[in-house]
Amino acid sequence: IFIKTNRRRGGTIEKIAGDGVKVANVRNELVGLSVDTLYEWADFPDYENRTTVIRNIDLRNVQGGKAKYRINIVGDDKVPVDGVRLKNVTVESAAKPDRIQNVVNMKAD
Repeated sequence: IFIKTNRRRGGTIEKIAGDGVKVANVRNELVGLSVDTLYEWADFPDYENRTTVIRNIDLRNVQGGKAKYRINIVGDDKVPVDGVRLKNVTVESAAKPDRIQNVVNMKAD
Protein backbone atom coordinates (compact mmCIF):
# COMPACT_ATOMS: atom_id res chain seq x y z
CA ILE A 1 0.00 0.00 0.00
CA PHE A 2 1.78 3.13 -1.19
CA ILE A 3 0.26 6.60 -0.92
CA LYS A 4 2.22 9.18 -2.84
CA THR A 5 2.20 12.82 -3.83
CA ASN A 6 4.75 15.55 -4.44
CA ARG A 7 5.27 19.18 -3.63
CA ARG A 8 3.83 20.29 -6.99
CA ARG A 9 0.36 18.82 -6.52
CA GLY A 10 -1.25 20.33 -3.43
CA GLY A 11 -4.77 19.33 -2.44
CA THR A 12 -5.87 16.82 0.17
CA ILE A 13 -5.52 13.08 0.64
CA GLU A 14 -7.86 11.90 3.38
CA LYS A 15 -10.05 9.09 4.68
CA ILE A 16 -8.03 6.23 3.23
CA ALA A 17 -9.09 2.89 4.72
CA GLY A 18 -8.15 -0.70 4.05
CA ASP A 19 -8.72 -4.01 5.80
CA GLY A 20 -7.61 -7.53 5.01
CA VAL A 21 -4.78 -6.97 2.54
CA LYS A 22 -2.40 -9.89 2.05
CA VAL A 23 0.58 -9.83 -0.32
CA ALA A 24 3.73 -11.86 -0.94
CA ASN A 25 7.19 -10.25 -0.96
CA VAL A 26 7.47 -6.56 -1.79
CA ARG A 27 10.51 -4.65 -3.03
CA ASN A 28 10.20 -1.63 -0.75
CA GLU A 29 7.60 -1.09 1.95
CA LEU A 30 4.46 -2.96 2.92
CA VAL A 31 2.84 0.34 4.02
CA GLY A 32 4.37 3.54 2.65
CA LEU A 33 3.67 7.20 2.20
CA SER A 34 5.83 9.73 0.35
CA VAL A 35 5.31 13.45 -0.21
CA ASP A 36 8.34 13.77 -2.47
CA THR A 37 7.62 11.39 -5.36
CA LEU A 38 8.75 13.20 -8.51
CA TYR A 39 9.88 10.50 -10.97
CA GLU A 40 10.43 12.15 -14.37
CA TRP A 41 10.00 15.68 -12.93
CA ALA A 42 12.89 15.34 -10.50
CA ASP A 43 15.27 17.41 -12.64
CA PHE A 44 12.79 20.16 -13.60
CA PRO A 45 12.92 23.54 -11.83
CA ASP A 46 10.46 23.85 -8.99
CA TYR A 47 8.35 26.92 -9.85
CA GLU A 48 5.58 26.28 -7.35
CA ASN A 49 5.56 24.54 -4.02
CA ARG A 50 2.12 23.20 -3.11
CA THR A 51 1.80 21.23 0.06
CA THR A 52 -0.61 18.30 0.21
CA VAL A 53 -2.65 17.84 3.38
CA ILE A 54 -2.72 14.16 4.33
CA ARG A 55 -4.96 12.95 7.14
CA ASN A 56 -7.04 10.10 8.52
CA ILE A 57 -5.45 6.91 7.20
CA ASP A 58 -6.74 3.67 8.72
CA LEU A 59 -5.17 0.37 7.66
CA ARG A 60 -5.92 -2.92 9.41
CA ASN A 61 -4.89 -6.54 8.97
CA VAL A 62 -2.20 -5.95 6.38
CA GLN A 63 0.18 -8.89 5.96
CA GLY A 64 3.20 -9.41 3.75
CA GLY A 65 6.22 -11.59 3.14
CA LYS A 66 9.67 -10.03 2.91
CA ALA A 67 10.05 -6.25 2.60
CA LYS A 68 12.68 -3.53 2.84
CA TYR A 69 10.43 -1.75 5.42
CA ARG A 70 7.30 -2.88 7.17
CA ILE A 71 6.26 0.79 7.49
CA ASN A 72 7.88 3.74 5.70
CA ILE A 73 5.85 6.92 6.21
CA VAL A 74 7.61 10.22 5.60
CA GLY A 75 5.36 13.27 5.74
CA ASP A 76 6.11 16.90 4.95
CA ASP A 77 8.00 18.77 7.66
CA LYS A 78 5.75 21.85 7.20
CA VAL A 79 2.44 19.99 7.13
CA PRO A 80 2.83 16.63 8.92
CA VAL A 81 0.57 13.69 8.16
CA ASP A 82 -2.24 13.81 10.72
CA GLY A 83 -4.11 10.79 12.01
CA VAL A 84 -2.66 7.42 11.03
CA ARG A 85 -3.99 4.22 12.54
CA LEU A 86 -2.28 0.94 11.76
CA LYS A 87 -3.57 -2.24 13.36
CA ASN A 88 -2.12 -5.70 12.79
CA VAL A 89 0.39 -4.71 10.07
CA THR A 90 2.90 -7.56 9.82
CA VAL A 91 5.66 -8.87 7.57
CA GLU A 92 7.63 -12.11 7.70
CA SER A 93 10.85 -10.08 7.70
CA ALA A 94 11.96 -6.50 7.08
CA ALA A 95 15.52 -5.54 6.12
CA LYS A 96 15.26 -2.15 7.87
CA PRO A 97 13.37 -0.85 10.90
CA ASP A 98 10.17 1.14 10.50
CA ARG A 99 10.70 4.73 9.39
CA ILE A 100 8.08 7.24 10.51
CA GLN A 101 8.78 10.96 10.13
CA ASN A 102 6.61 14.07 10.26
CA VAL A 103 3.49 12.27 11.47
CA VAL A 104 1.20 13.40 14.30
CA ASN A 105 -1.64 11.54 16.01
CA MET A 106 -0.44 8.08 15.03
CA LYS A 107 -1.62 4.84 16.62
CA ALA A 108 0.02 1.55 15.76
CA ASP A 109 -0.94 -1.74 17.41
